[in-house]
Amino acid sequence: MSWTSESAMVSGLPQDATYDNPKPTVYDDAGTLKMIIGVFSGDFYGYYWDGSDWILDASIINGLSSVPGTSSPTIFNDSGVWKLISGSYGTDCYGYYWDGVSAWISDATIVTGLPTTGHPLSTPFVYNDSGTFKLILGDTFGRFTGYYWGTNTWIEDSSIVNGLVEVGGAIIVCVYDDGGTWELIVGESTTETHGYYWDGSTWVKDNTINYGIVLTANQGWFSPTVFTIGADLKLIGGNDAEGTDDVFLGYTKSSIEPSFSSDSDLGATRKAFWLNRIKER
Repeated sequence: MSWTSESAMVSGLPQDATYDNPKPTVYDDAGTLKMIIGVFSGDFYGYYWDGSDWILDASIINGLSSVPGTSSPTIFNDSGVWKLISGSYGTDCYGYYWDGVSAWISDATIVTGLPTTGHPLSTPFVYNDSGTFKLILGDTFGRFTGYYWGTNTWIEDSSIVNGLVEVGGAIIVCVYDDGGTWELIVGESTTETHGYYWDGSTWVKDNTINYGIVLTANQGWFSPTVFTIGADLKLIGGNDAEGTDDVFLGYTKSSIEPSFSSDSDLGATRKAFWLNRIKER
């Protein structure tokens, strides 16, 4: 399986310099796909998917305040309540919950336990692993820090990021479920992306997971979000494009077999082959 470009998936999103270094996150709110985009200025922008286009809608971000630069939202559902955590240019993260009617409400308890120093350009991602909320925090140094939600605080746990390899620049993380297997895509401040799958105790690097994501020399700071439409996995990535290159890139998961030129890449392919065999069983 590989990612195949699908420009229709980003229809309605601006492809010029409207948003500087956009970081989108998509969530399914009662059958309506909604997107919240963080940008370099620290502001937020909201969209919903009408089936063919993303439609700008300020009501989706009602109540969200600008953070001190480089907003980076992640959204998760906690017992029927939508919660949002945003990173910032500094280390601080900011928490909100949706009041169920019309506004996001600021709530510092949502980010209790997350660092306030030492992780500039913080980029959090939250996922629900069998009832336990886990958070992976990226930062400008290319580091991964893992947390899980305890009774009333985030607790640091290095086992959550076991196997993830520090990269040379700022990173943005996206975790998603592909047929019962957790997969992870990392974008960074260069044009590199990285793919991993979770084997039950370790993140294992696998080049097939990010295969098909193609960036030009001007499309660094790739910020992926993965979601489903029907039975299909979709990916939208924002990037800090320059010149005439697109700011938002859309992809869908396909069954094209990737080919690699190096032995190390071939090893990753073999791992994915056996992983897929296990999934099929």
